[in-house]
Amino acid sequence: MAYKAKIAVKIIVFILLFILLFTAVSEVLRYKSLTGAWNMTQKIHGLKSERQNSMDVMFFGSSHMYCTISPLQLMAEYGFTSYVYCTQQQPLWATYHYMKEALKTQAPKLIVVEMYMATNTEDYLMEGAESAIIELDMSANKLGLINSSVEKSDRLGFVFDIIRYHDRWSELKAKDFDISYRFKTDPFKGYVLLDHTEPRDLNYQLSSITKSTKLTEKNLEYIQKIIELAKSAGSELWFLVSPYEATAEQQAVYNSVKQIADSNNIRFINYNNDYDSLCLDPQVDFYDKGHVNNVGAKKVTSDLGKKIKESIPLTDKRGQYEQWIDDYNKLLK
Repeated sequence: MAYKAKIAVKIIVFILLFILLFTAVSEVLRYKSLTGAWNMTQKIHGLKSERQNSMDVMFFGSSHMYCTISPLQLMAEYGFTSYVYCTQQQPLWATYHYMKEALKTQAPKLIVVEMYMATNTEDYLMEGAESAIIELDMSANKLGLINSSVEKSDRLGFVFDIIRYHDRWSELKAKDFDISYRFKTDPFKGYVLLDHTEPRDLNYQLSSITKSTKLTEKNLEYIQKIIELAKSAGSELWFLVSPYEATAEQQAVYNSVKQIADSNNIRFINYNNDYDSLCLDPQVDFYDKGHVNNVGAKKVTSDLGKKIKESIPLTDKRGQYEQWIDDYNKLLK
């Protein structure tokens, strides 16, 4: 028996060492975005370094959310904490899993989901899937994200990073071995600052479009999952459409989203219906046709913050979060 026990211990030790080595190699090979405006690796991992249950509001969605809402500004103007937990082209099924991930450490009073990706008609959106999957550590939730986001034939490479990124050996640099990002917060709290300006033509009224286009079955499924998850977490849920150069076809989808929101007592804010109330200037407030720049984001953030403050009972924490206000004054004001 003693001999068999020793063999068992050796096998267990070997398996543990293999897992540790495999994890370390995968960490090195995995693409990481740690610099510049789109330092998404730092922004996603940064939430784990924030104090647990410290966020009053959590924002989810695609780039339409992360370039539009600034938590530092919300703190400076209204005194509540928030975090933008988004990735590029994030489909709604990925948003659902990002909500699950955030709720492991946070208990927000309000969850706001940006609904641009409700206009997506694909059941598998690989660019959006990869940018969402790559930033999460392995867990049951990540496996669920992979299963919902990737076709069966491609899933193994997302479960085991070493398979997908094994050919990166020749391009590795010192920064690939640096894991200090795991212990840092993101000073922007998930917001992406875009300072380029591209004049746009927004001289049309989408609010006059009354047609409704039904969402895909997968989008409908995950909107319902998002609603149920927010309810189970005890968080109020709002839907949002950030201002951008939307099409009539996309507006018809948002009309369907509004119907879902109304039937579930969810507040729905479509900023494309009301550019004037934001005083948006198409000549100076846009980064491109799909996103506001930092100037436009300040206007949207201020308006949305006012709506949140008027609707949700939140304690003013400006005296406790002076560093956030200092960062706002240094980085954004």
